Order: sequence, then structure tokens, then C-alpha cells
Amino acid sequence: MSSLDDIYKLRPVLEEAIRATFEAMSFVALTRLNAPEKFQQATPRVEIKCRIGAATGRRHIFTDGSMKFDAWRFQAAFQAVTIPVSTESGNSTHEDYVARIRAECSSLAQASWSDTQKFPTILIAEPLQDSGTESNLKTDEGSEVSVLTYDGIVCIRTDAWNN
Repeated sequence: MSSLDDIYKLRPVLEEAIRATFEAMSFVALTRLNAPEKFQQATPRVEIKCRIGAATGRRHIFTDGSMKFDAWRFQAAFQAVTIPVSTESGNSTHEDYVARIRAECSSLAQASWSDTQKFPTILIAEPLQDSGTESNLKTDEGSEVSVLTYDGIVCIRTDAWNN
């Protein structure tokens, strides 16, 4: 059986699983745990941050009748960073990159259900809900940045309790 400490490491496991999923789709994807020194020099890139919220009330029931929470609300932020190109055809570079991130986010829940290598102890219970995008041009850095935010529910896999 996995230790409760490992099972309840929701944020780092979720961030790493999402990062690995994005990396498999040829993104430069970073989290606070895997960002190398001078990571800001890599563009385009997506920076992934998750925040775990309140438990949903759902509980795993053990054979002895004891119960433990096993599902929480979470918010994921995907910061897309590109360097704009000052040509008419290059103006869509950032929007194209943001669109690729949206496309990947639309299938994250499904990927989490089937990919137990990237999501070993958790899964995303339902498709992520888009909660908005904020964009700005950082002229001092020469980059364009959009932060896409999504809401979801993360659950502990039933078999994680038994490993």
C-alpha cells in the first residue's frame, strides 16, 4: 500500500503529470519543481501551476469502514510565453501557441484516465472548465504572455490505496 503521505501529494503529482503530458506533445513545459536555472530563456514555453482547493466531500471507504477524502477541486494556470515576431504573418505566433495549449487542456481529463504512467495515483475526474485567459505584452522583456486558467476536480485513483 502506498503511504498516505505519497497519496496526498496532489499538487506536485498533478503538476508533473500535466507537464509530462504537455512535453509529450512537443511543448517546453515547466513547473516550479522541474524548472532549470535560466528557464525564462526558453521560448515558446508553458509554465504550469496548480492550486488545490476544497475537498468535494467524496470519500474512499476502506474495508474496515474508515473513510478518507479522495477528491478535491483544483485550479490550473498555464502561462504561455512567446517572443512576438514583428511581421504580419508572425503576429499570429502567440495566438497559435495559446490555441495549442487550449487543445491540449481539452483532452487532459481523458488522458489522465488512461495514462497511469503519467498519472500514477490521481486522475482528473471531468473535462477542465475554462475560467478565462489574461494576456499582455511585456515590452521590457520582449515577450508576449497569456495565462489560461482552468477549474477541475482531481481524484485519488481507487487502486492507489492498494499499491
